[in-house]
Amino acid sequence: MIALLGLDYHTRDLPHYSLGDNENMIDLILYFKQLRENGYEIKVLVRDGNEKITEAASKVYDRPIVTQLCHRHFLAKMDEYIARKDLLSERDKMILLKNRIQFIIKSPNIELSINRMSDFIKEKSFWKTSITMNYLIERFVRDFEELTMYLQYPQGLVPNTSNISENLNKQLKDRLRSMCSFQSILSAENYLKLWCLKRRFQRFTDCKKPFQHFNGKSPLELAACNIKNLNYLNL
Repeated sequence: MIALLGLDYHTRDLPHYSLGDNENMIDLILYFKQLRENGYEIKVLVRDGNEKITEAASKVYDRPIVTQLCHRHFLAKMDEYIARKDLLSERDKMILLKNRIQFIIKSPNIELSINRMSDFIKEKSFWKTSITMNYLIERFVRDFEELTMYLQYPQGLVPNTSNISENLNKQLKDRLRSMCSFQSILSAENYLKLWCLKRRFQRFTDCKKPFQHFNGKSPLELAACNIKNLNYLNL
């Protein structure tokens, strides 16, 4: 089973967490259903390459969900093609394509990004030289809006990667590695609850700019919750 975790970017709080078989539609809908029942509204969803995440959130919240697609996951998918031995003859051109895509999606503002994208569209015939290149280009054109959604908001309001969630997953994996397995699903659920509660109550100590104001406060406190005299072990 996997742990489904989602972080609030501006507080680093964990408004909901659950276990699922995998990131399938059923588990994702159950996750977002409970998240909504908890009273948590989504303004912008930052996700990895799994399109079902946005689809499930839109279904549960009964409205389109504004989504930012993680740059790191998108570019890592390109790296998989670049590393393939059977595509060695196209490697140099795929590297050029990846650099061009980075140039577009990491523009300093949305206007410049759109202009650069327009220039790219005019040159599509140069890039479309094989089935693989066609696929990579069409995928980029399709996902362009979600890759640049962060540019449509004030600087720093929306991240362009899901790195903070990935870092959290890594911390959890590191803790679980030595445990090997749980004797039951209930034991796994109880451990996940305890681990997440501990993190929600734990105060930050070494945050760097621009999040140094997190230091001395816990995610729940940053989310304006009064946790004075509360012990997470009793919850």
